[in-house]
Amino acid sequence: MEGSDAPPPARIRVMGRAVNATIARAPWIWPLLRPALHGFFDRAATGWDVRTGAGSVHHLAAFAAACARVRPAPERVLELGTGTGETARRVLARHPGAALVGIDASADMLAAATLPGADLRVSRLEDPLPEGPFDLIFSALAVHHLDGP
Repeated sequence: MEGSDAPPPARIRVMGRAVNATIARAPWIWPLLRPALHGFFDRAATGWDVRTGAGSVHHLAAFAAACARVRPAPERVLELGTGTGETARRVLARHPGAALVGIDASADMLAAATLPGADLRVSRLEDPLPEGPFDLIFSALAVHHLDGP
């Protein structure tokens, strides 16, 4: 799916928007939905990118544009919510000399990531972050899983 300009399948977009809208309107419900959503990501790890269009031009266009403007080239980067590694691959393609540390709450998602040489860790965003310093910290689709400020 990498390089495709097709948007993610309609059912994925509708489900994602429904969950986001529900949490935005009733943030108190997030602690109730979080376990089910984390379980969903564990079960859905295999084939996630193909089903969701995670590597599509449509999906990461804004992120790719921002990544192209990062100067100077980062040496050490941290991704919050690495998932299957699609966003990290975009950053590393633009900055091939960077060393990646990636965290994600789903061990199954990280197992699906193909990021040779990366330091991938199972960790929640609420847990203490890996020791810095980092030249670039990024997150494409994970911060909405946090409970609040």
